[in-house]
Amino acid sequence: MVNKAPTFIRLIPDRITIFSPDTPRIYNSNSFSLFRISKQTIPFISSLITGLLKLIKKSSKRPLQKHVKLNHNFPETNSDIFLKIPTPYDDGTNWIGRKNQATHPSVIQFDTEWNGYKYWMTYTPYPYGNDKKENPSLVSSNDGVNWVVPPKVVNPIISNRVIPSYLFDSYLSDSHLVYNKDKDELELWYRYVSNRKRNEILYRVRSKDTIQWTSPEKLVDDSNNLLQYVSPSVIYEEKKYRMWIMRDWYIYYLESYDGKEWSNPVPVFSGKKPIHSWHPHVCKIGNTYYLLNNDNDTNTGAGGKIYYSLSDDGIYFTKEKIILSSTGNGLSYDSTGVYRASMASGPQGFFLYYGQVSINYQWTIGLSTGLNLNKMRGMDKAKLNRYQKINSDFVSNEERCQEF
Repeated sequence: MVNKAPTFIRLIPDRITIFSPDTPRIYNSNSFSLFRISKQTIPFISSLITGLLKLIKKSSKRPLQKHVKLNHNFPETNSDIFLKIPTPYDDGTNWIGRKNQATHPSVIQFDTEWNGYKYWMTYTPYPYGNDKKENPSLVSSNDGVNWVVPPKVVNPIISNRVIPSYLFDSYLSDSHLVYNKDKDELELWYRYVSNRKRNEILYRVRSKDTIQWTSPEKLVDDSNNLLQYVSPSVIYEEKKYRMWIMRDWYIYYLESYDGKEWSNPVPVFSGKKPIHSWHPHVCKIGNTYYLLNNDNDTNTGAGGKIYYSLSDDGIYFTKEKIILSSTGNGLSYDSTGVYRASMASGPQGFFLYYGQVSINYQWTIGLSTGLNLNKMRGMDKAKLNRYQKINSDFVSNEERCQEF
């Protein structure tokens, strides 16, 4: 029996909100639209749009749930708050996070301040899954918790307006930060997708001060294909770029000396098995590679789990261990789903940043912390207040690496 993906229509005075897994998208998250209408036309518009959406056929392995029974599933591992990441967009509502809808965090850190800050994050704004605003942006922090737009930085750093765009067609996504220590430059990598042309391109821009950026530089161009360079993680070391990607729902590894000519992709393993994934992230602490794997079997934002594993070479990882998953409780900010994660070292161990999706389809970034990845605890309001008073000294590598 095949389950049909439901259509969501939320009726609010003077506004009708529609989002559905059946909207015309090759993949990525759901389309979302807002129409301001009068109360008198709500029934007519609702019926019309419902009928139109039924004509659109698009498969999804697991659609968003239409009805969620509220429950008390509040795991200690999951964030109880969302980080107030300042975004360049207002979602048009009156809820407290109207300017904080962001996803796909990529965090890097420095031992000492670089251009005034120890932590840097790129993310993509994603208000209610609106991919036209999914434009790579930049924030910074000195404690890993409180994030600001640095002075003179204008977000978004890059916008899809600079690349030919067509309605319901192209968008940017999956931004990632790379520090090139040989050039003392911050590189912002991101992905461009054209559904109409079935084209997927990786670009980068570079900066020494995060204020002046180079023009977009094309790195990888995969024509007539999609799902080949999803969620790239890139590390620059030993004068070469090492990149991990999701390709056709599995993780692969490539390397390059210039970012343009790449080795053939090879599969990445956990134990002896290829790693199934939706959005992976790889970082390196000391001599250890950490893989944070957002595994899922759908692209709607529903469900999902975040695992971690370790490696000495970046290809053969230990058996995955789960960190957290979506709660499904109908109340928390990650009730509907969890998304790509990133990691840094904070005052008391690890900081795990992850995308989260609420029952109202609000996309925000959650935070869990802990001395090791087996003992993570979600950030709550009381803990958030305490962290604001703690300095940003790092814990030792020995304390961080006690998972096994």
